[in-house]
Amino acid sequence: MPGSWSNVHFSHVGVTSSCATCHEKERPASHYPGDCAKCHSTSSWSGATFDHAGVSSNCATCHEKERPAGHYPGDCVRCHSTGTWSGATFDHSGVGSSCSSCHEADRPAGHAPGDCSECHSTGSWSGASFDHGGITGNCASCHEADRPAGHYPGDCVGCHSPGSWSPTGFDHTGVTTNCASCHEKDRPAGHAPGDCAGCHSPGSWNPTSFDHSGITSNCASCHEADRPAGHYPGDCSTCHTPGSWANGNFNHAGVSSCTTCHEGDRPAGHYAGDCVKCHTATSWSDATFDHGGITGNCASCHESDRPAGHYPGDCVKCHTTATWAGASFNHAGVTSGCATCHEKDRPAGHYPGDCASCHKDTNNWANAVFNHNGITNGCSSCHASDAPANHYGPACESCHNTVDWSDAGHDHTFVIPHEGYRQCANCHPNSSNYSQFDCINCHKRTGADVHKTNDNEQCLACHPKGYEGDD
Repeated sequence: MPGSWSNVHFSHVGVTSSCATCHEKERPASHYPGDCAKCHSTSSWSGATFDHAGVSSNCATCHEKERPAGHYPGDCVRCHSTGTWSGATFDHSGVGSSCSSCHEADRPAGHAPGDCSECHSTGSWSGASFDHGGITGNCASCHEADRPAGHYPGDCVGCHSPGSWSPTGFDHTGVTTNCASCHEKDRPAGHAPGDCAGCHSPGSWNPTSFDHSGITSNCASCHEADRPAGHYPGDCSTCHTPGSWANGNFNHAGVSSCTTCHEGDRPAGHYAGDCVKCHTATSWSDATFDHGGITGNCASCHESDRPAGHYPGDCVKCHTTATWAGASFNHAGVTSGCATCHEKDRPAGHYPGDCASCHKDTNNWANAVFNHNGITNGCSSCHASDAPANHYGPACESCHNTVDWSDAGHDHTFVIPHEGYRQCANCHPNSSNYSQFDCINCHKRTGADVHKTNDNEQCLACHPKGYEGDD
């Protein structure tokens, strides 16, 4: 019915051919030239299908445009079915040569130029095998592309067999020189420039052996690269033998200037003079220096040997030239000022006065003694750190004498034992202050009922020795 150009619909009922009357302009370029109804339905262009029944050749009439470039030029049915392009298969029966008529495009670059059938089967490209029977040369006609860069330029059969590239084997019989014509690329950087046969055998690069007979100098022409950094610059034969680098030996006879070769061996801070003043030509160890006539200025060589905080004076005041150990200082006339040298020897919390106040023996710290004459109190100014924990509180002189700590005695007017009690804590419950005492704790009834008091001091006033009838 009239109303709109869009959403039009044509009833194709009864239309079975002559589609081109309306639809020719919709036929794509190079499309099948036959009638549309052979493939399409009247419902939709898509979902087209063609009945290939009875079609067994001349596929190109419709499908030529679908043939890939370089494809087999024969008829499609030789390989494909009418169901699908994929899964194509070709019956090679009777095909024995001239494969390249179809497969030339499959030949890789640099491939053997012969016919495919010489190596491949019609079943698969892989698993190729070539019969090398009777072939003894001219391998490069097929295998030149397999030759590695810098490879031996001769024919392959000189080393390889037809069965496999590896293992290789070259018959060096009669080859005694000119190895470099094949092996120059195997020569390491800095290697001896002579011919390989001078050291190596045809069987293996290792082990090598060179006949040094008659060679007494100019070792560097081959061995310069073996010289370590900072090594002696002279000829190798001066120290080494042709048999081995190890156990080198140099004849030092007549040599007086060691630093020409050994300056690099001098440790940091070492004596700056010539080596021969201490060392022998045989060994660095067991060095000895003749100190004869040297009586001072030791620090010019030995300052670095002085320990931290050491006596700053000259070494000879304590040490001999034979050894550092066994040092001895002449303290004759030294009566004070010990701390100038010995302050670091003072233990933590030690008496701060001069060492000489106690240490009279300059050969032994342990043999110390202090003159306590006239000292009757104030012991703690020096001995506070000697009091054990929870020690008796009053001054040291209450118990100790100035001769010996262990010979301590206290004038205890109160008689001990007292009614069977003999431990300090029985009367002095406060161990941090023994000046406090407690009588009432045991004598409650007597104090409270008889004397009407709870004052410990009153108890002691009447009973200073702890007896009942004291006064």
